Amino acid sequence: MLSNGKLEVNDSWHIASQLMRPLAASFYSRRNEQALVIGLGSGHSTRLVDALGFKTRVCEISQGKIDAAKLFFKPLHQGVIEAAQLALLREDGRQCLLNKTELYDLITADVGSLWYAGATNLYSQQFYQQVYDALSADGVFSKHLQPSNLTPAAVRSVLATMRSVFPHVAVMRSHQKLFTIMASKSPISFSSEAYERYQNARAIEKERNYLKPIVHAFKGHWLLLGNQEIDALIADGEADIFTDANRLLEYRAARMRDTNAQQTRAYIMQFARPMPN
Repeated sequence: MLSNGKLEVNDSWHIASQLMRPLAASFYSRRNEQALVIGLGSGHSTRLVDALGFKTRVCEISQGKIDAAKLFFKPLHQGVIEAAQLALLREDGRQCLLNKTELYDLITADVGSLWYAGATNLYSQQFYQQVYDALSADGVFSKHLQPSNLTPAAVRSVLATMRSVFPHVAVMRSHQKLFTIMASKSPISFSSEAYERYQNARAIEKERNYLKPIVHAFKGHWLLLGNQEIDALIADGEADIFTDANRLLEYRAARMRDTNAQQTRAYIMQFARPMPN
């Protein structure tokens, strides 16, 4: 699926990227009652969240993406996005947060590319405040951190903006040298009960086998940067706070499309905790 010529999702090599963000976050969610997915994509990640036992609400602003997911990606979502137990709303993610009727144990969000107009809407201080207000006491929020689109200074700003709202922020290992950012009102720690829920979810046995090498490699050791490491990274240089009135992220990201992702990853890893043997 392409959006303005940019790859959003596919049904082959992009699958792991679609699944690892919500899956990693679910391992740190104490409860599996309510979940909000901002951005439908192929519907595959929504199926994963649903299979883990969450009562799931999905917000997707693009009718074209909803239609494409239903028409072309049913082998991935297995019809879950059309199931009665799931609420699929053609709505902006921030509007969904404003119209919340309950607090969420898991909120996951993604934006295809940072240089798209409107990307700041999902990276601003005001958005994170809405997420904070919508999370349960020990709920978890997750989204991608894209080193291919960011300079070290932009990474500091992204983390500083989230840290200005949330008392607990973490950067997690993912796969293919990608990262996931997580935030919570409570300390972020691995949940053995959540991991067991994943292992026992029969509806996603195929996905579990597909992801087994990745999950096995990082089980219990996903956390790369905690509060202390993130604060040290932020303090390493200038860090702007992105707001609804400050659209610097979109402007800079468009100019940083040729950023050396390897150098940005290396910068992040300078502050990382060592991975246990």
